[in-house]
Amino acid sequence: MTKIGFRIRSSEKYASIYVYFHNSENQKIERKTGFYTRSEFWSVYTQRSCCPTSGQRVNYLLDKLEDHLTKSYNLSRGFGLIAHGDWLEIHIAQVFNRKIKDKQDFVLFQIDQFIDQAPYRVKGFGGEMGLKENTIRNYRGLKRILTAFENFRGAPILLSEINKEFVESLTGWMMSEMNYSVNYTSNTLKLLKAICSEARKKGVKVHYFAEHISCFNQREKDRYLQIITPENIYKIKNVTSLTPKERTARAWMLIGLCIGQRVSDLLSLAPQNIRESKNGGLYVDIMQQKTTRFVTIGVVDPDVVFLLKENFPKPLYVQQFNYLIKQVAQKARIDDIVKGYKLSKAPKRKVLGEYHKWELLTAHDLRRSFATNYFGKIETPILMHITGHTKESTFLKYIGKTQSRDAYADAFMEKARFIL
Repeated sequence: MTKIGFRIRSSEKYASIYVYFHNSENQKIERKTGFYTRSEFWSVYTQRSCCPTSGQRVNYLLDKLEDHLTKSYNLSRGFGLIAHGDWLEIHIAQVFNRKIKDKQDFVLFQIDQFIDQAPYRVKGFGGEMGLKENTIRNYRGLKRILTAFENFRGAPILLSEINKEFVESLTGWMMSEMNYSVNYTSNTLKLLKAICSEARKKGVKVHYFAEHISCFNQREKDRYLQIITPENIYKIKNVTSLTPKERTARAWMLIGLCIGQRVSDLLSLAPQNIRESKNGGLYVDIMQQKTTRFVTIGVVDPDVVFLLKENFPKPLYVQQFNYLIKQVAQKARIDDIVKGYKLSKAPKRKVLGEYHKWELLTAHDLRRSFATNYFGKIETPILMHITGHTKESTFLKYIGKTQSRDAYADAFMEKARFIL
């Protein structure tokens, strides 16, 4: 049973009033309330002041603090909170609108510092200075999520309380209450772990469990990949009645399906990235923004060669492109019913269901479709070089394929027959 009380620890004329906190786990903590009373007017029995002049006001404030602590603890304990001195000090400051002295211990403060220092951070050993905008955006998203969780649980998040119970509670809240996807929740935990690691390097006290936060992936049976097949590509090439912007989007779609790059790299292409090859095709030179790798992709599709040489498409924003992809696919009658996740308008969450295929297509499906359509026809290492994957297992998972055990067995038999 939780017990909250007040006491003085001195018989001096003016003594500080302490609040103490005991719970069923036998935790015993206490901190100064910031209020004083004359010792002779303090009642040990009522734990309140009997002073005829200031007692009524002091007692009102102590009642207010006790009520706040009781409600906050009852609300927070369901989220893995283990009350400690920092927690008690924070709530004393909160209820009386006092400035909290040390902000270093708060997760949100550490996220703000991380974002502020982003232009001066170096990625890896000897890497480039400055974090990419997508990375910064992810950490802003982390702050938004943890701010909402703080409001939900009724208490700020301290680095010293990132324990197993807290992580499980945050995970459950994101997936059950907020309906975030498995992958999005996992990425959030990954970012939180990184923030804890950065704080620890600066000497800030962080719960030891933060080092052991583990990420997870969506189960294979829950993944639904949308592939633009060669038959779909034929329809896209031949669709009519497109608006000028839709024709621009179609051009970028066809290019994306031929070069297999991330949308940020695709839409950053310019005519100076294009070179003619000796065999009648084109070379497309790209510095991949995410991996900082330089790759050259060969293009032989006559329609895409014409677009790149003679009718290079106008620029589009990613959000605009994602909208136009659906419009083009709808007019191209890519309307077979498939299972997948579609973003709902309110709240903005992906909802699993059965939809027309055009409703689910995004810019990223161009890259995945490229890898899938050429898999088994072009050597896997060549495809991996183009897409930027470094591990074959990762590449195969990306396109929803498994390792061919027969291929290994065939290779073994081919060699073995000349040995024995």
